[in-house]
Amino acid sequence: MINRFISFKDYPIKLKLTILSMLATAIALTLACIAFLASSFMMEWNETTKDLSLEAKMIAANTRAALLFNDPEYVTTTLSALKLDNQVVSAAVYTRDGRLFASYFRDGKESGSLPSVPGVEGHKYEKGHLVLFQDIVFDNEKAGVIYLRSDLKEFFGEMKITILMAGLVLLVSCLTAFFLWSKLQRIITDPISLLAGSIREVSEKQDYSTRVEKYGKDEMGTMIEGFNKMLGHIEERDLKLEQYAKNLEEQVTERTLELREANKQLKMELGVREQAERELRKAKAEAEAANNAKSYFLANMSHEIRTPLNAIVGFSQILLKEGKENVRKSKFIQFLKNIKASAENLSELINNILDLSKIEAGKISISEEDLNLKLLVQGIYHINKAQAIQKGIRFNYDFAPDLPKVVRSDRTKLNQILMNLVSNAIKFTSQGKTVRIRALRKDDFILFQVKDEGIGISKDRHESIFESFEQADSSTTRNYGGTGLGLAIVKRVSELLGGEIEIQSELGKGSVFSVKIPLVETDAQLSVQKTVDWNDFHFSKDNKILMIEDNAMNQEMVRALFYELGMDVEIAGDGKLGVKMAMELEPDLILMDMHMPEMDGLEATRQIRDLPRGKEIPIVALSADAFSQQQNEALKAGVSAYLTKPLDVNKLLPILEKHLRWDKPFKRESSKPTKPLPEKVEAKLLQEFRTLSKIPFYLTSEVEDQIRKMTPLCEDFDSPYVEILRQVEEAFNENNHQKAADLIDEAIQEK
Repeated sequence: MINRFISFKDYPIKLKLTILSMLATAIALTLACIAFLASSFMMEWNETTKDLSLEAKMIAANTRAALLFNDPEYVTTTLSALKLDNQVVSAAVYTRDGRLFASYFRDGKESGSLPSVPGVEGHKYEKGHLVLFQDIVFDNEKAGVIYLRSDLKEFFGEMKITILMAGLVLLVSCLTAFFLWSKLQRIITDPISLLAGSIREVSEKQDYSTRVEKYGKDEMGTMIEGFNKMLGHIEERDLKLEQYAKNLEEQVTERTLELREANKQLKMELGVREQAERELRKAKAEAEAANNAKSYFLANMSHEIRTPLNAIVGFSQILLKEGKENVRKSKFIQFLKNIKASAENLSELINNILDLSKIEAGKISISEEDLNLKLLVQGIYHINKAQAIQKGIRFNYDFAPDLPKVVRSDRTKLNQILMNLVSNAIKFTSQGKTVRIRALRKDDFILFQVKDEGIGISKDRHESIFESFEQADSSTTRNYGGTGLGLAIVKRVSELLGGEIEIQSELGKGSVFSVKIPLVETDAQLSVQKTVDWNDFHFSKDNKILMIEDNAMNQEMVRALFYELGMDVEIAGDGKLGVKMAMELEPDLILMDMHMPEMDGLEATRQIRDLPRGKEIPIVALSADAFSQQQNEALKAGVSAYLTKPLDVNKLLPILEKHLRWDKPFKRESSKPTKPLPEKVEAKLLQEFRTLSKIPFYLTSEVEDQIRKMTPLCEDFDSPYVEILRQVEEAFNENNHQKAADLIDEAIQEK
């Protein structure tokens, strides 16, 4: 096809014009014939259906009475009159209940089947026949149905004649158009041929004094006139070129001098540019060095701060476990929780600084996974509710019903966004006010809104608060604390997720922070992850644990933690001693610090892996290094898992479960209260349980307030209500409202 098109371009213009004109004429005539045939077809078809419908109506008028008086012979006689219409193949009359009453066949015998039941009134084309159903109506009621079946031989015969006539007209029209065009096209082609001949002559002889005779004032005349002017300009140019040739040597000499001068200036400019490039490379190297120094400083500061934090968080977790087992008073447990929360806040501050550094360096990436969106929002709520209760703030959340349960996104970064916004809202909101989390659907986006009734932000500060180390005003650092990193991280992380953040706020009227991220739905089914419970893990005391750690406080903390789990820990104070003890003890698990004297954790791990049984020993890195690059280096060196300080027991226990041997439950003596519960107190508790049963579970704050009100009534006594309240709160936090309701009903009915 392409080759044919290319060869068509080489045809003479006469042939091209003839082909194109005939093609356009043929197409136009063909379309006209098609329109004529379509119109003829529709007219003939309408006439045929109209005639058949008229016959049906006449039969209906003649058979109405016979049908009512049940006279099939008369109806048959009436139908036999259809012999006069040689197109009707068969006919029938049906009663109104669909029973065949009388029939007619053109051949005098049943040569075709009749419909078992009559169809809907109207006509249709069916297997080369026109089929019509006509209702027989008497006193506006349907008395029966007439069926007519007509062949279309006469219709198709007439259409065939019409098509032949249209084809003949098309052929004659095309031949006439061809004859006329072959005579008239010379009006266009003759001037073009003359111009083409003149162009060849000028090209061959290089005689620019030649001129072409002008035919008229149309486009062709304009083209010839332009060609003549062009030849005149060329002729004039040749004369000028002869004059220029005479002065060329002088001009070349002048231009050479100018180029030499320009070359000198260019060399000077190149020198300046090279100096600028050297200074730029130097500035770039200094900037990279400063950035590396900042990263090195942050890594060292992270390590130095996380190391003592590890002991604080670790001992807090151990004391919290002992406090629950020994049924300490709620204030004691709360104090421990406050210590743990403060340490975790400090850890979060370190993480924010590191995250901001990684974002600015472009070293942070997105890690998508399927996650339960509602549980994510509930988790943020439950983590922050204690702080809200402590400040006397009303705290609740809404989850839109049209949001999907499971979505695909980066769980860690979504959690980071909401935690920063919610903690800020609680921080800047005073007692008696409200903070609300909302999760909504807006087109193809998830819209998170955190609304507070706090101090608000003036409009001139709406942009600047998203900068690093910026806050709403200069007084917030003294009144509320904070570094001003939270919102900067939220903005950058939102943009990494493909979203954006907006603020609506006025000074003294609270704020609404709205984060919109793309909604990616998924059909994945996720199970609810329950909180890890120490009592669910029963390890054998024969497990041999080796900890390689140089910090004495962290050594003591890990030893106490494993004591709570019923196991002993051997300690090595540096990497070199750790390799020696690993070879002698062949432990079941090694906890490895990364920064130690004599030999660091990376080298110690490599040497342990080279021991005869070293490849079989699980090595868990326990380090204050939180950068992903450092974690990757440790994994390449051979560690089995990597945990950052401060140590989170909820992350450690599943690792121990995977690698250590189990035994019967480890039991420790408990100092539970032995005083019986007084009857008055028990009656009061039952009354409070009844009150709790009437509170709807979606009123989160009221349910929690009621549980918190009931706990002090029984915690100093030997009573099953302590455990029931604990289980109710746990079920409520896990969003298992049915279990919570069953526990409350059980407590009320036991008495």
